[in-house]
Amino acid sequence: MSLETETEVDDIEAVKDREGDLRPPANADEQERTNDRLGNFGDGADGEHTDDGTGSTLPAGEVPEGVPVVVQALHDNDSRIKLGLTDSPTVEIKGGQTASFRVKNRDQVHIVAKTAGDGVAFSHEVSA
Repeated sequence: MSLETETEVDDIEAVKDREGDLRPPANADEQERTNDRLGNFGDGADGEHTDDGTGSTLPAGEVPEGVPVVVQALHDNDSRIKLGLTDSPTVEIKGGQTASFRVKNRDQVHIVAKTAGDGVAFSHEVSA
């Protein structure tokens, strides 16, 4: 019985997925996009934002694909903060609590303070 130990592989036309179905293999561009999306980023963005009680959005700033923006109600707020992705957010958090949002830009996150001057801190990774 012989065993071949040197073989060349031509182009891979398909690979099996978890269900056993054949799928096209990932190419270098797809792998690079996945690595960019899932890898660690070289820098971060942090800030605070207060609301006058009438509603506002976080300051504009691009957010890399797949990176969450973590928003925390400031500890010294007088009341809860409403957060969300619409002009009428419904999620309420109190001082120290957090929520996260996957958005393309921070200004997609709306906040409404019940008390003028209450606010949030935010943080997310950014490309270096």
